[in-house]
Amino acid sequence: HLKFVEETAIAAEMFPEAALALIWKTFAYHRITDYWGPVIYSSFGEEEGIANYDSQRSLYINFFSTLDDAVAILRANRKGNSFAQNDLLFQGDESKWITFAETLRLRLAMRLKYVSPELAQQEAEKAAAAGVMTDNDDNAVITTTADAMHPLTTITNWGEFRMSALMESFLKGYNDPRLEIYFSPSINGDSDGDGNAFEGLRNGQPTEAKSIKLNGNHSNVHVRWQPEERGGTNPSIKVMSASEAYFLRAEGALEGWEMGGTAASLYELGIRASLIEIMHPTDSVVNAYLQSIAIPTASDEDSPPTTDVPVKFDESAAKERQLEQVITQKWIALFPDGWEAFSELRRTGYPKTYPLIEVENPDLRGDEIFRRLTFVDSEHADNPEGLTGAAILLKGPDNNATHVWWDKK
Repeated sequence: HLKFVEETAIAAEMFPEAALALIWKTFAYHRITDYWGPVIYSSFGEEEGIANYDSQRSLYINFFSTLDDAVAILRANRKGNSFAQNDLLFQGDESKWITFAETLRLRLAMRLKYVSPELAQQEAEKAAAAGVMTDNDDNAVITTTADAMHPLTTITNWGEFRMSALMESFLKGYNDPRLEIYFSPSINGDSDGDGNAFEGLRNGQPTEAKSIKLNGNHSNVHVRWQPEERGGTNPSIKVMSASEAYFLRAEGALEGWEMGGTAASLYELGIRASLIEIMHPTDSVVNAYLQSIAIPTASDEDSPPTTDVPVKFDESAAKERQLEQVITQKWIALFPDGWEAFSELRRTGYPKTYPLIEVENPDLRGDEIFRRLTFVDSEHADNPEGLTGAAILLKGPDNNATHVWWDKK
């Protein structure tokens, strides 16, 4: 569908509309390649022959040039509004699409910090100079409908997940006001005796532990993400926000890049933007959180905290510890965007996680996270030659332990 929109708009000389399609195409494909590595991109849509895969390196280089082209078209045409009410992201506001494109550039640039630092700095500084999201009014948010529900609302019906022990450790330890907005108290109340009914669950539970009681003892997501019959509201989908942009800039500032502020100031602005986006707090609540020296707490007696980094930015700490602070707060602010949180965990190693209780994957140990998804079975049957080329580009076996190109820390 996206390819059809792009090609139809170009054929009709609707260049601003084509530019919007190019930006969204870049966003969609970066998510795909970050999960799989090599993907079918340049040959997508060809009806005959082998569907060849593109390397992740070539994809990222193409992403930056595509964003250049799209932004140039929007700045030159200045039509003002494209697709109007058919645009669920910005209602056709081209100026917001430009800001979104530059914020996406910043995200993509930071992905490359450990594999191509010069290109990462060049593109990150370019994005910051052009103007990225700085206010929650800039946020990219998809309006949901009864026919296009929030994905979290859809999967809550499965009843197969709960708040993680890691999230409990951070949110409880930090006395984070977002706890009661992200999650619901467990049905069975305070099951671990810490005086708080918000309970997290360790990942990798053995089969014999999985029961109705396990769910009842641990926190589901907040009711607003649950189905309508349980009081859910089908909230809008957060695609990208000002808080993420501030955290990205804070990380760049740690590297000495020109990000328009210090690491400390941008870090605090990121937290502030997230708190305001989520709960509209008073200044006193925000300031108290920013100055908090509280640290993560144990999730239960068998799950001590994984780190001792506080909320308050540690100006005297080594750069790596400051990076841990930035990414930990970014991880909290990204919720419930698991796509981005998982990519940043692989890229940086933060936040520090609990080992899995039990692992059935022969390619991973309990203290390892999986690094990518494997190619789908249908490709082995329908596109074996293309998949052979993909395996060469991957430079490793097609399993969950092989790192994608940018995963080089």
